[in-house]
Amino acid sequence: MAPSVDDAPTPLTQLSGLVGEVLGRGADAVLARATEESFVALGGTSMDAIKLVGLAERRLALAVDAGGLLGRTPLAAVLAAASECPPVAQVEPGEGPELLELMETQRGLLLSENFSTGTEWHMLSSAELTGPLDLAALRETLRWLAARHESLRTVLVREDGQVWRRVVPEWEPELFVQSLRVPEGDSPVRAVHEQLGSTSNHYLSPWTKPSYAFVLTTFGEQHHLLSMLVHHVISDGWSVGLMWQEFAQAYGRLRAGQELDPTPAPVPDVVVRRRQALDASGSLVSITQDRIAQLSGLPTVVEVPSDTPRPQAFDYKGAMLDFGLSRQAREACEQLAARAKVTRTAVLLGAWALVIGRRTGMAEFLIANSVGMRPTEEILGVFGPCAAPAPMVCRLPEDQTVEQFLHGTAAAMADSLSYGDVRLAELMMGTGAFAVADGRRIPMTQIVFSANDQFAPESLHAGELEVRLHEGHCGGAPNDLLLYVQRWGDSPLLSLEYATSAYSASDANDLAEAVEGTLLELERHYADPLGTVRGMSDRQRQVLLDLRDGRPADVSRTAWQLVERQALATPDAVAVQDPQSDITLTYRQLHTAVEIQSAMLAAAEVRENDHVVVAVPRSAAEVVAVLAILRLGVAYVSLHPASPPDKLTKMLAKVHPKAIIGTESGVAPLLPLMSGRCAVVAPADLSAAGTELPIPPAAPADPERVAYILFTSGSTGDPKPVRVPDRAIVRLVADPDYIDLRPEDRYMRFATLSFDVSVLEVFTPLISGGALVVCPETSLTPSELAQFFAQQHISVVYLTSGLFRVLADSRPDAFAGVRCVLAGGDVVPAEQVRSLLQSYPGLRVGNLYGPTENGVWTTLHLMSDASEVSDPLPIGRPMAGNGVLVLDEAGRLVPPGGVGELCCLGDGLAVDYYNSPEQNAKAFGITEDGLRIYRTGDVARWDRLGRVRFFGRRDNQVKIMGFRVELGEVRSRLLEHPSVRDALVIAVGADSDSRRVLAGVVLAEDAPCTREELAGFVAETVPAYAVPTLWAIVDRMPVTPNGKADVRALEQAAHATTDVVPAQ
Repeated sequence: MAPSVDDAPTPLTQLSGLVGEVLGRGADAVLARATEESFVALGGTSMDAIKLVGLAERRLALAVDAGGLLGRTPLAAVLAAASECPPVAQVEPGEGPELLELMETQRGLLLSENFSTGTEWHMLSSAELTGPLDLAALRETLRWLAARHESLRTVLVREDGQVWRRVVPEWEPELFVQSLRVPEGDSPVRAVHEQLGSTSNHYLSPWTKPSYAFVLTTFGEQHHLLSMLVHHVISDGWSVGLMWQEFAQAYGRLRAGQELDPTPAPVPDVVVRRRQALDASGSLVSITQDRIAQLSGLPTVVEVPSDTPRPQAFDYKGAMLDFGLSRQAREACEQLAARAKVTRTAVLLGAWALVIGRRTGMAEFLIANSVGMRPTEEILGVFGPCAAPAPMVCRLPEDQTVEQFLHGTAAAMADSLSYGDVRLAELMMGTGAFAVADGRRIPMTQIVFSANDQFAPESLHAGELEVRLHEGHCGGAPNDLLLYVQRWGDSPLLSLEYATSAYSASDANDLAEAVEGTLLELERHYADPLGTVRGMSDRQRQVLLDLRDGRPADVSRTAWQLVERQALATPDAVAVQDPQSDITLTYRQLHTAVEIQSAMLAAAEVRENDHVVVAVPRSAAEVVAVLAILRLGVAYVSLHPASPPDKLTKMLAKVHPKAIIGTESGVAPLLPLMSGRCAVVAPADLSAAGTELPIPPAAPADPERVAYILFTSGSTGDPKPVRVPDRAIVRLVADPDYIDLRPEDRYMRFATLSFDVSVLEVFTPLISGGALVVCPETSLTPSELAQFFAQQHISVVYLTSGLFRVLADSRPDAFAGVRCVLAGGDVVPAEQVRSLLQSYPGLRVGNLYGPTENGVWTTLHLMSDASEVSDPLPIGRPMAGNGVLVLDEAGRLVPPGGVGELCCLGDGLAVDYYNSPEQNAKAFGITEDGLRIYRTGDVARWDRLGRVRFFGRRDNQVKIMGFRVELGEVRSRLLEHPSVRDALVIAVGADSDSRRVLAGVVLAEDAPCTREELAGFVAETVPAYAVPTLWAIVDRMPVTPNGKADVRALEQAAHATTDVVPAQ
């Protein structure tokens, strides 16, 4: 019977047969599952996909999408989409002109500024030979390889302004023979690799000869190492694997007395012609446009943080760390691949993406997937650089399961293969990546992944020789970080290549450890949301827990009890000195004055837990008022005198003060702003020996009682009252780790009471028997401040970073008699710290950090010698009674070294924002471990020495002259002006002292307005220090090529308006 039409072979049935051949299955078995299962689910690997593509082209003249095979699309759909192979002219060796066009990858390599002199494009691999070696057969094998592969006879030449390939008709491969006796216990392979890797430039010269060389090292009579150094311009990882396999086969044939096949291998022109055909077809234009559209808007810079400062110019130098995986991690990887029905490569790439994403804080970014563009069987046999980095989109959807994430990674990897023909330069141009190419990094390809484990087996046989392959490194790195899979099996071998100008060996070790830890996490949380996978090992997690807390603090006593204890211990010692008022109080006199003031408050019906506003200028009387308030268990409130009336009204309404202690000039501006009844209490007479009023008892100890309320503003401009408990003061001053307390110390009292550093200035000396010296209320020049230090014998000072810079620059001699200076409030300049420590031995300088919401200071970095100063300075470690965590946006731990939001916990934590439930919900939270935290909004990371490094605000909040400025508040006010259509408010300048607020404004049509009018409008509701002093009125907001605000253009267009802004 004649076969029916239905029995006629179709492309699907024919391709299914090829699939079965590649996977070792029957065609019927493949067809039965092809409609539901992907190629990978049927057991296919990346190498299997390449084999199938080659067979389909050669036998059936059909082009199958390799990327589709590696995705999750059912196999039947991928095979059904196969199309006829585009005709490519056949190329025979020796045909064509003497000068040949470059391959696409070679053109890209020539763009590297280090192409001729650097080692980043040098490759080193070796075959360890065990057994009797026939040197003549080895030489003959190398000659045969050179004759077989054009690239091994290729030299680059420049002619007519272009670079060409020239193929030498014959070439005797260079073979250098040496012997080496390695000390017992050392690795002979590593010894040779270190030698050759550091001197590869002596062997390779692509402009003068074929750029490769062999070195044969003899370790013993039957132990040799054959090493190949080759330039990437004529080779890639696949080519090296191909060469070693052909070497083993050819050497074995020669030793068996057989002749070698003289047939030449496919030539690189096959690749060139394929590219020409793609260009001519026009298809490359459309897929390039598609890929640009897909990648546009994604970050093109992926900066994995490190302690190593990135240099001004990327130097292409690097190192390679080889590392293995534990049995548990290997099994986890294989089980993940099986369960998710993706390739092992997709699992490893996913783990690598998580390691990078968790450290950068990025949820969407690019990793360059090294794609070996060998889509035809003929190209599989080409010795030449076909591999290229293909940007791949990495997305870390926190709410998706691990399984879904792995599916997404596999799909993205398949996409990168499908778009592998798109030129990287065109992608960089189309996406704007060139706009951020600053010579310090390589956009789009900073982070790379390459899986070469299937290119060649680990072990081969060559006649009587046992051959074991090894990879070396030549000390270069064309990218920041490359995770490289060398081999798989019972003992996987991975490598991490890293740019040594940006990363240290310790960084590389941490990343390698994290890869293993992440594989275990992925397997452990397979059915859980991806957010549970933190990209670190168990040891790294423990490191974070060990770093979290400072030493415990005893907060059982209140701040007043500690001052009272000191007063009873040293009643005749000087406690407070106020030179401007010519007042000196001993501890006995201070205690008496505090009791009198508290009696006056009690007479005004002030009771425990009430709020009292302090409107006393900086003086001894101010100190007495604060202590008296705390003695009664009341919270003191301080308002910045420069605040606009509208803002003061809001503040007073929020705290409902029971009384105001103040002078007539201090109280008068506030009383009209009160919404309810408020008693006025005068400052106590400091010369009085007693009072007729009954002295109320001190409030019982309660560490949780609110001690003071300070205001800080939010992004809306609405002032937020921060309630800080007594324990926050005590943990800060009772037994501080930032200074060794000495009774002979004299502390400067300088900050306004509304600035939280005043807490340290008041309480640190008074609980230790020191003297508090009040600085005059009038504004002082640096020279006057230096004179004050000297005249009053000041030994301990707290300064804002801006004032510290000014004083250190203009009057460094001010610190000659100071033993300890503590600076903070913004970035403390390292140069000035170093200079002072060099000039004044014995001086200690502390860089302190902390938000008002965590009781002034949270972390501390102390320096007593110039050699301890790094730039920028770390903000240090948690202080006593404090803890810090670096968390992501969801409140989960960031791995050691990763960037995230700095969060505070411990005894310094504020109670809340008073009567502000919405603000409390945003700012305060509970960790997964049940710890209460404050989210600072500051970006930070742990460095390798266990210190916190500060990187600025997560939002637009900055500090100017030590004051916190909410740029969002300023912009909101500007947008209220009827003439303003759009506004951008930024801070420009290097530090708090030189920083200025710049406003870029687009006016509404037909609505003219001057800079002076706008500044006056903003000043009505915004503090003077936050009013912009630079203004750029523009037709439209300038942007950079990558779509971000062009700050430089705004600065150039800006004009100053210092005449309309109140003096700061």
